[in-house]
Amino acid sequence: MKIFYAFLFATLSLCAQTGIKTASLDNNGKALWDVAKPDIAASGYKYYIRYEYGYRVVNLYANDSLNFEGFVVHYLREGTDEKNQKYVYDVAQLPKENCSTIGQKFLSEKFYNLPVEDSIPGYNKWWFDCWSADYVFKINDKIITKEYACPKQQQDTLTGIKLLKENLKLTDSILQLKKIYNDFDSRLEGGKSYYDGYWGMYKFTPEQKASWDKGKPRRAYMESKKDTIDNAIETYITAHYKNEGDCYDDFTLEFNKKGRVIKISTDTPFWERLFDKDYHRCRRSVKKLFRKFNLKELDLKYGFTRDLSFRLNDVPYIYDRTVY
Repeated sequence: MKIFYAFLFATLSLCAQTGIKTASLDNNGKALWDVAKPDIAASGYKYYIRYEYGYRVVNLYANDSLNFEGFVVHYLREGTDEKNQKYVYDVAQLPKENCSTIGQKFLSEKFYNLPVEDSIPGYNKWWFDCWSADYVFKINDKIITKEYACPKQQQDTLTGIKLLKENLKLTDSILQLKKIYNDFDSRLEGGKSYYDGYWGMYKFTPEQKASWDKGKPRRAYMESKKDTIDNAIETYITAHYKNEGDCYDDFTLEFNKKGRVIKISTDTPFWERLFDKDYHRCRRSVKKLFRKFNLKELDLKYGFTRDLSFRLNDVPYIYDRTVY
């Protein structure tokens, strides 16, 4: 138990001093999990509650049923290059009073006895776009593990689900986990990409943030014109496109503020398209299609871009990738 106290104190003190830490992905991220998920069985505590949901791990522990303390670890995967990816994480101590509120509630209602998902009739665990809630409880010397796939998508009428949802909401609220995560997020290094298991994000540098803020009026204006522009292009394509052979390439069209196409580009590598006759035929077809297109009647303030792709039946369609 003394060893665990020393390890935990050293971990929290080090993180408090240096802020965000990094861990390699070696051994499935062992360096991170050693901090976020210390060995509960060897902890020496009589009661231990571990709650994991998405990109956070909460640890609450006590030697009696009233006085809990704990910490939360928020983490993300940094980088897009597989060879250079790593975990970034932050450890935050939680107020003892808040930890005790959660710990006492879980023990008093024997939350650790909630049926596992496979024992709940009607439980639907075949969702693919949501987190699971994972719990590990130590009650005296007994270790209890519970996993609930996509709990927030389940019907409240199912056995135990109403209590599960209530505890998920209360844990996040009382421990102020969103606020702690936002603090972690605010200290992430700019100019890098991060991934939480479902969603990726790019963190601006101060210069990029300033540029983004400066462009807000332009984005707002172009967003107000988006549907009008898209409808005009789609109507024009429907009236003027003639199938001149199979096309499989995607193109990015750059329009000036008069709605005239001034540039046609593609992500296909140069050497790959250099001698590709089908690509050149399709590009000529696209150029020919938009030769007489314009939006002068809209009197736009700015130019814009749209992606052009071809469906299986060779009908082109547009897509706006602009982040407004």
